[in-house]
Amino acid sequence: MAAGPFQLFLQPEARAGLDLGAAAAVAVRRLRRTPGACTLAVSPDLAFAPPRIPWPGAGVAVHAVASDVIERAVIVHARMPPIVAVLALAVFPRDGRAAPIFAHDLVLSPGGLSSYCDVLSSRLGEDDWKARFATPLAAVQSGAFPRRTGGRDELRLEAAPDWLRPLTADVGGRAKGRLRDAPRASSYALEMLDQYLDTLVDAPETDTGASRADRETFARAMRDNGPAVKRLTRLVGRKAAERIGTLVRGEPTADLG
Repeated sequence: MAAGPFQLFLQPEARAGLDLGAAAAVAVRRLRRTPGACTLAVSPDLAFAPPRIPWPGAGVAVHAVASDVIERAVIVHARMPPIVAVLALAVFPRDGRAAPIFAHDLVLSPGGLSSYCDVLSSRLGEDDWKARFATPLAAVQSGAFPRRTGGRDELRLEAAPDWLRPLTADVGGRAKGRLRDAPRASSYALEMLDQYLDTLVDAPETDTGASRADRETFARAMRDNGPAVKRLTRLVGRKAAERIGTLVRGEPTADLG
């Protein structure tokens, strides 16, 4: 039976059986469990950014959290039914804390899903960083993806894009699959976030310069190659998309209180 207008309107989140707004709320709650956590005020026109062309159900919501161990965590939920729905999350540790950046995005479209989840730092190859972050998070990955590649109907994990190579140790990667795999992909990302935050809380101090260098490398890679601003430009226009991109890249901004 052909899908009716209401069913088409709800795609792709309804077809996936996953409410990205609810997933974003879960991520915010978990971030707020870290010591000294507080919500950061986002400029009102970005906190709930309307679409540049009026469209029912379309828009962008942005949340931000900080804590004693997190300098900035930004969660973006973008939706333009029935074409695409996106959830993006970036967590930046406090300067001087020996911890990588956490990055995740989940994109749902009528053709399927694409999800990236990883921790990023140039130091992940060092023995202490490997033991603290890479090995436990790799165990989460292997539990979610028993095989690196699967059959046609399986959620399959691929390597991180080449432009993130200076920061990745292939702890995570990009997963692709059908919409019905979205709840599994989301659960995997939240489990990775939980493991990351547990380790972040106990991470020792390190050289502040190294932390900033990783952030600058991440920001430059995302600015030059990341798809987020291009996706958001179609939805909310170039100016708002660039401002949201600045938040997600961890760059200085006047849009956080």
